[in-house]
Order: sequence, then C-alpha cells, then structure tokens
Amino acid sequence: MRHSLPDATQLHSSASSGPLDRQCDRIDWLEIRKQLGLTRRQLDVVQLIVEESLTSAAIGQRLFIAERTVTTHITAVHKRLKVHTRPAVVSKVWSTWLQMVSDANAPRSGSG
Repeated sequence: MRHSLPDATQLHSSASSGPLDRQCDRIDWLEIRKQLGLTRRQLDVVQLIVEESLTSAAIGQRLFIAERTVTTHITAVHKRLKVHTRPAVVSKVWSTWLQMVSDANAPRSGSG
C-alpha cells in the first residue's frame, strides 16, 4: 500500500493560523539571497524553482535567457548551497527561511 504525503495546501489548512504561520506564508527573497550568498540572477532562477517548479527551458523563457545559461546558474547554486538536486535547493531555501523566522520570533535574553 502506497501512502502519499499531503500537499502544501492541505498542510496549511490543517495548521493553526498564528503570527509565525503568517510570516512563513511569504518568503523574503532578499533576505534569502543574503543568507545563502546568491547573485541576483541565481536568486531569480531559485525563486522560479521554489515557487513554480519550472523546468530549465521554462525558466529560460521566463527570464529571456538560454536554457544552457539557466543550467549554468543552477550548477552554481548547487555548488554554493552544497546540494545536488532541485528538491534539495527547495528544502534549503525553506529551512533557511524557517530558521530566519524562528530566530526573529525567539525571545530575547537579557531583557529582564
């Protein structure tokens, strides 16, 4: 028997809607760029992979660049993030964003 994982909409609808959830709804791409050390164009490519799961050909069409150029950007992103697959890029982006949100919401020590 195969079990399928719930999709993002199922997970979101079953989760509570607290302040942390609202902050996680939208990735701050400029902060992700800073945290991960990506160039502007690498970020454009990563954003289309994460948000729309586009192929290299579709990313090239969207950004008006050659598919080979997209592949070059993806290879550079893989090296920078120390990952080997697109799903790993997505995972790295989300884990980085969730850590940033978590850190921003952590209680401050020494204020008492």
